[in-house]
Amino acid sequence: MMHLKNQGTDLCGFIQKKIGNGIDTSFWEEIWRGGSAFKFLYPRLYALESCKSITVAEKLGHTNLASFFRRHPRGGIEQGQFFHLSTRLDDTSLVDMRDKWSWSLDGTGEFSVASVRKMIDECYLLEVSSKTRWIKVMPIKINIHAWKVKMDCLPTRLNIFRRGMDIESILCPSCGMGVESTSHVFFTCNLARQIWVKIASWWDVNYMDFSSYAEWLDWFLSLQLHPNTKIFLKAFATQCGGICRTFGTIVSLGGILLTRRPSTKILFFVLFFY
Repeated sequence: MMHLKNQGTDLCGFIQKKIGNGIDTSFWEEIWRGGSAFKFLYPRLYALESCKSITVAEKLGHTNLASFFRRHPRGGIEQGQFFHLSTRLDDTSLVDMRDKWSWSLDGTGEFSVASVRKMIDECYLLEVSSKTRWIKVMPIKINIHAWKVKMDCLPTRLNIFRRGMDIESILCPSCGMGVESTSHVFFTCNLARQIWVKIASWWDVNYMDFSSYAEWLDWFLSLQLHPNTKIFLKAFATQCGGICRTFGTIVSLGGILLTRRPSTKILFFVLFFY
């Protein structure tokens, strides 16, 4: 709660007192009419009040708001605040029901976790200019991986360094020629380019160099393939790129052979020896 408040989002501001019979609400010290407690809005009148904890029901039960004052308000500021308070409460009426708390965020009056989550998402989640390309026939992990590549959310060395973590080097462990960013790992690294060439050859499509997800997407959309074929091509390419990221420190065939995942060995053999 305090973290959100420090970031400019005060959830407590959406909790409001809804007056019924006024028995359970403090007239001066609680916020029940407007955005502030009356003791802050009318400090001179609050100083005159002999019963600071008087309830709304007790206060409005008398015809004169000054009934519990030590003395009647005098001219100047006191009289001005008294007139303003009296005018403000002219249309206030109590009903035969208990006072209760109301949640004002979504207009229903009832608190829900969904309303809080929606507000937090709208305030803190990154806005994107394009919709997520979600392929229903593909496994969830592949879709999520592609989304992370697009949004640059992978724990690359560059992203880890940006978050303030002390690491030995931010260079790519595969080629040592560039910073290990998402674009480098998947598109500009020599190992990544070799894999893209193999993919293009295997699927019989024209290969072109691309240095970012946006350029890769333009190339992918320009391919003259059947829609179903495109779906599987994208899934296959994403999975191959994931292996590039996972085994980025492997720079030799001998290193690949040491991995314990048979699927990784098979895929690399297919890519490089097909």
